Amino acid sequence: LLRPWQELDRSTWPCGFEAGRIARNLLAGEGYGSPFAVRPGEGFRVGPGGPGARPDPAPSTGPIPATAWITPPNVYMWVLVFRLFGVYSPVSWAAYLGLQVALMAWALFLLWRALSLAAGRRAAAAGLLLLLAYPLTWSMPLSDTHSSTLFVFLLAASLYALARWLGGGRWPWLGLHALAAAAAVLSEGSALLFLAAFEGWLAVRGVRGGRPAGGNAPGWAPVPPAPRRLSRPATVLLTAGLACLLTWGPWLVRNWRVLGAPVLLKSNLRVERWLGNNPDALVGILHSQDEHGVYSNESERRLLLQMGEPAYARLCGRRFVDFVSDRPADFLLLTARRVLHFWTMLPGKPNPARPLLTALFLAVLALFAGLRFREWRRARRGADRPDRPWLETAAVCFLLWYPPAYYVTHFFMYRYRFPLEMMLLVAVACALARALPPRPEMRAAGAD
Repeated sequence: LLRPWQELDRSTWPCGFEAGRIARNLLAGEGYGSPFAVRPGEGFRVGPGGPGARPDPAPSTGPIPATAWITPPNVYMWVLVFRLFGVYSPVSWAAYLGLQVALMAWALFLLWRALSLAAGRRAAAAGLLLLLAYPLTWSMPLSDTHSSTLFVFLLAASLYALARWLGGGRWPWLGLHALAAAAAVLSEGSALLFLAAFEGWLAVRGVRGGRPAGGNAPGWAPVPPAPRRLSRPATVLLTAGLACLLTWGPWLVRNWRVLGAPVLLKSNLRVERWLGNNPDALVGILHSQDEHGVYSNESERRLLLQMGEPAYARLCGRRFVDFVSDRPADFLLLTARRVLHFWTMLPGKPNPARPLLTALFLAVLALFAGLRFREWRRARRGADRPDRPWLETAAVCFLLWYPPAYYVTHFFMYRYRFPLEMMLLVAVACALARALPPRPEMRAAGAD
């Protein structure tokens, strides 16, 4: 809690760094400008000050160049608090964290309602208890100033809207689901694979058996299709495509017009791939980022501002391709190491609570795997296959398709895994509700 008061006089890192600096540029009338252009007298340093610290970067002159390094959702959250409470003030920092806590509380309510509609009241109660008791649910909104909490909120809104549509709601609920999902991907581009995989799965299930049941009857129950001009799979896919066009289209057109390149989400994807795959990355998981990152290497920062983001991204893309083609074994080693760190711990980041939080995450993951293995073994012995709610399948899809973007890019930060841990708790709640013995009234209804 003391960190902003100690650092804001020399560093803009506590206020979201890139997102906060772009928000400052917008409020100063500089437009959506590069976070790496430094104005005289401002704090830019990321690491600690004192003897041996990196020197402050040279101030930039002239107009600040346009950027697509960070997408707009988190930037405009900083614009809001800066406009209300002042640019780079400790009060703005505190207000931003308070806004994140409010978004997380709203996200928990939406996930609880989605669980209730898709998997029943027992799963909803289990999910709410797990989410409320999980330490990262509240520590992440109170410590992270990037976009993880906003992404979780948009993801929860998307799943709740889908639960309403699958439960018999009208088309606007499907449209709201698609818009929230597209906005979530805009705020966290690594979820693009998940969005494509999940929407495709949803459309295929619509072909095979109608839309999923809602309410307290989890599972895929065939529903007589209402007369529509389009089949249900086409409705799902066209709605998702229209939502992506409406959400990403203006950003894409702006980037093409201002930067001269069709940047769909962020311009730094190829930069991150190179930062994670170069000879210095073999020295240590954090070494390459500290040595070559734009915010820590003055030569790279100047090169970025001189070339422009699209050209600099293409340069980093060529560096990445050269490394992979020249040293494929090292690339596979680095990828395997990133996979290991994503699911366990990151060396070089000392934090007394991290081993306990990682052990808790692995315990929850083992619990879910054990519950699913128990169901598989019972099915092998002749028991009926359980009806799994679509929301559990969505959570499993997220576990599979959200992490790959981090397997091939730069080093892993724990906030990247935070949304995955929230979705894992949703999946555990669904599995626990099936594993618990039925209540007496449910057993009697089954006998009748």
